[in-house]
Amino acid sequence: MTDTQSIVYVPDVTQAPVGVPAPPTGAQLFLGSGGPSGSTGVDGAYYIDTSAFVLYGPRASGAWPAGQSFRGADAGVLPLAAGAAVAAHRSLMFAADGTAVLGDPTVAGYVWAGLAAAAAATGTAVKAIRAGLVTDPAWAWTPGGPIFAAPAGALTQAAPSTGAYHKVGSAVTATTILVAPEPVITRP
Repeated sequence: MTDTQSIVYVPDVTQAPVGVPAPPTGAQLFLGSGGPSGSTGVDGAYYIDTSAFVLYGPRASGAWPAGQSFRGADAGVLPLAAGAAVAAHRSLMFAADGTAVLGDPTVAGYVWAGLAAAAAATGTAVKAIRAGLVTDPAWAWTPGGPIFAAPAGALTQAAPSTGAYHKVGSAVTATTILVAPEPVITRP
């Protein structure tokens, strides 16, 4: 079990996912690969095992409860055919023929398919991640900030000023995002 040194303080959380108690204001959220060690955190803290997608917490009476998996083997992943070559962790949309192509929220009829789990060539299988944590060491996000779909399959933290507005998740750390898409808002 390995804990990371990265600690995120969660300010004023007012609503927790169904079945998970809301943490108190100022609670701690730890991220790491593997479960938490007995010395990690204080009562009220939460811990996310980013390699197994398991949530622990809240810690109580100096101990961590059993973790709750929030991702099955392929939960939140949609198997598709690539209608064009795609790179890993690029935003995908459905083409008219039902295949996945690089996403562009400015295109009429845009329907988001997910983030490409890995690179795929035209006509091959591609898995579209529609929910959960995604890590890419090349990313440099501002933790806590929103992530938006942008043209050509790009992701950005800059809110679009024109066209469709589509928040697809939030940055958990500089290299990890939580994919949790919101409805697409189209501006007139």
